[in-house]
Amino acid sequence: MRFLKRLMAPKEIKILLGALEAAEYKLEINSIPYMFREPVSPFVKRLVENSVFSGRDNLIKEIQTRVDPRIIIYDLISQIAADYCCYGPFVVFGIFSDKGKEMHRVFEQSIDELVTLNNIKESEAIEAKKVIKDAIAARR
Repeated sequence: MRFLKRLMAPKEIKILLGALEAAEYKLEINSIPYMFREPVSPFVKRLVENSVFSGRDNLIKEIQTRVDPRIIIYDLISQIAADYCCYGPFVVFGIFSDKGKEMHRVFEQSIDELVTLNNIKESEAIEAKKVIKDAIAARR
């Protein structure tokens, strides 16, 4: 089913999926390998793909108004990673599991990429990271 969705997708969605592949590669390079551990990136990739296909009309309009596809993808990645860092099953009593540590790393790296792409300011990135750390600490 996913193959058919990709095959029949408009060119703007294919551009977004290409940016997602590049982002996945960039996030996976900096991953800390653990033996017998599944990386978080495929999990996040699947969720971002689902978001792209479910909100495709809005995303197509954004691409057509000349928004950089990398900004859209890293924004989706940071939102998903933040949700799972704060409210997901990877944090128990304010302590990360191995996947939680990876998810937090993915969040911080995607925020750093948004700063690099000039989508958000450095001060906003620091504030976003602080909010996530405070939300995690509140789960204790």
